[in-house]
Amino acid sequence: MIQKKHHGISYIDSPILAKKETTLLNEMMELKQDIIINCSASLPTESFLNDITIYQKKIKKSFVLIIPIGNKDLINLELNIVPTKKEAFDFICFEQMQRDIGF
Repeated sequence: MIQKKHHGISYIDSPILAKKETTLLNEMMELKQDIIINCSASLPTESFLNDITIYQKKIKKSFVLIIPIGNKDLINLELNIVPTKKEAFDFICFEQMQRDIGF
């Protein structure tokens, strides 16, 4: 289940994704929000991450993964990766500010 957090940010824990990637992808597309996926426990498929990345760029929203420092190299895609939940929210808030002022 997607948790809708403050400031138009959606948050998802990766164990949920493993079971419902297609359903969650459709739900994320309907929300049209910035997205954080916590991949501390497991990693989603690269095709799923690629689909989200393409869609988020299309709607000009941010997408950030939370991955512990030692597991960062497990992802072969160019993504925004941070090690903690706080850093993920800070990253997206900063990008939202940049969009608001036209960067």
